[in-house]
Parts: sequence; structure tokens; C-alpha cells
Amino acid sequence: MKFFVNKFNIKTVNIILSLSTTAVLLSHTLFSVGLYDGSSNLFNLIITGKLSILEQSRYIFEVLQSFFAFIYVNTLPFFSIVFLLQLYSFNLIWIHIFSFLGCYFILPKNKKNMIFFPLFAFFIGPVISLHLSISVGISACSYIWLLVYIIYYSDLSNKIHKTLLYIIPLPLILSYELMSYMAWPLIALCYFKNKTEKKKVKSLYFTQIYLSITGIFQLF
Repeated sequence: MKFFVNKFNIKTVNIILSLSTTAVLLSHTLFSVGLYDGSSNLFNLIITGKLSILEQSRYIFEVLQSFFAFIYVNTLPFFSIVFLLQLYSFNLIWIHIFSFLGCYFILPKNKKNMIFFPLFAFFIGPVISLHLSISVGISACSYIWLLVYIIYYSDLSNKIHKTLLYIIPLPLILSYELMSYMAWPLIALCYFKNKTEKKKVKSLYFTQIYLSITGIFQLF
């Protein structure tokens, strides 16, 4: 890590990555890129007022990725098609935004530069695939980064951090089938986090048990 920090000005890199991420996500929304591979789902939502859930193993994340458009279509008697197209596109990326912000705010003040890792991960994967139907999978990847940061960097004497450790893993049980194998390194991370704590933390045990259930559930 010292070599990395000495070789690059990580703060400058983070600023460039943050600005680039913002530009990518804004253009995705403003230009309604979500229609590239999601027009049939949006059409079905407008006509029937219901969501098209293709994979039960991705149920929660597919709901989250249509949630705002679903509410908009079903609560207003008249709506703007242009705004709906942009809202639907925003739906496909808001989990990334939520995850990045969560990663940043959970970091201690002296570790804020570590936001580099989820930002860089975004650029070597999701940024080239945001318009495809696999967006559920790449949203799950960003969300997993959030859980990693909450486990590793959380101050478990802080009640808010403890509460997050209970809440954040919950959607993963029906997020994406990659949890069939990603659950296990997350469980190991909980174990090592508990080893560093002065007292054993119940919320970490809960997270380990829940992730075990998630991994087995997604396996089948």
C-alpha cells in the first residue's frame, strides 16, 4: 500500500474517478440509456402497472431496480414519458450511488482515500455494462463492496454501525446468484473482524449466520 500511495497521488485519482463516475451516471440517466436493454420491461410496466421479474434468485434487486418507476406509474394519473424514461434509467444505477456513498461515509476520517477501491472496481466492470440486462449482477457487486466496507471499517461500539451491520446484508438473499460463492469470503471477513474486537459482537454472528443461509439458498 505504501508503494501504491507513493507512486500515485491517491486523492487526485479519487477526484478524477469520482468526477468520471458522476459523468457516467448522469449521462446514463439524462440520455435514458436504460432503454437499451430494458424497453420491454418498461413497456410492460406502463401497460400493466406491474413489474416483470425474470429471475426469482434476483427478486429483491429487480424490484429495487424498478421501484421508483413503479411508484411513479402507479401513483400519478398522468405522467411525463420523457421523465419516466430518465427515472427508469436512474432506477438501474441508484444502487451504485447508494453503495458508493455508503462506502465513503463508513470510512474513518483518516481512511477516506480508500474509496478508491469501490470506485476503481466500478470502472473495470459496471461502467462498460450499465446498459445491459446483467445490471442486476453489477449492482449486486457494488452493494457487496458496501457490505465489505461496513464489516471491515465499522466501529462496532457505534449503535448506528451495529444497526447497519444488521440491515445491509438483508437484501442479498435475493440479490443475485453470485451470492452462492461470495457469501463465504464475506463470512470469513466477519470472522477476522470479530478477532480484532475486544469483545465478541453479536451483530457479526448474525451477519455470518445470515450470509450462510444466503449462500446456501442461492446455491440451490
